[in-house]
Amino acid sequence: MRFDTQALSDSIRRWDSTNSERTVLLSGRVGAASVGGDSIVATRDGDDGVELYRTDGIGDLEHVTTLPGDGTASSTVDKILTQGDTTLLQLRVAESTALARIDLHGDDSSVPVSGWADLRLEGVDADGTALVSGRRDADGRRETIGVVTPHSDSYVERTTAEHTGLTLIHQGTVYVTDQTAAGKLTVRTVKAQGSTRPATLWHDHQLAGATWPTDNGATTSTLISRAAVLQRQQQSQAGG
Repeated sequence: MRFDTQALSDSIRRWDSTNSERTVLLSGRVGAASVGGDSIVATRDGDDGVELYRTDGIGDLEHVTTLPGDGTASSTVDKILTQGDTTLLQLRVAESTALARIDLHGDDSSVPVSGWADLRLEGVDADGTALVSGRRDADGRRETIGVVTPHSDSYVERTTAEHTGLTLIHQGTVYVTDQTAAGKLTVRTVKAQGSTRPATLWHDHQLAGATWPTDNGATTSTLISRAAVLQRQQQSQAGG
């Protein structure tokens, strides 16, 4: 990443160690993250939305999908999970959030969820099923918890909660901590696919962690962009 004096002149560059040449791969309001090996994913904010890119077979960046909307408000990527050949991104543009999926080698890139007031990518199961929670509308009374299965372009609600604590997915089962306005805690489960009938595990308890590998083997990455750097500076100043 190279930050210029103007955001529109920021760029993602490749450096050739054999001759020290630098090649501009993408310029504008851009961000990039390494997702394993020689692969990177990138974003570019524009008038028509947030364009999403991946590394191609020769090390260049190719456009794979777009989050529609006004990207000039500057997007941020709050979470990135990569499992196998799939990278999932939790994005925010102004007051709207979305989930994007980048197929690192195939043609399955898409934006399955967009336009929510608050969306959280909670995790991913071993089969690639993404667990998502949040509120579609800012004034929504209950949170929705659901999944986006591999190769699907849609979100499927599995249950709702007044307010969620730690939420997990493992071997096809979703684990939810539900906290009421009065502070009452309940831990329950629901299948990621099939019946949506929940099963209560405990009352007056909450999930604190898991005994299985974090995110079922998926790896996390951080996207570097001008907006992300400014956001971290603001958070640091607020915390200090």
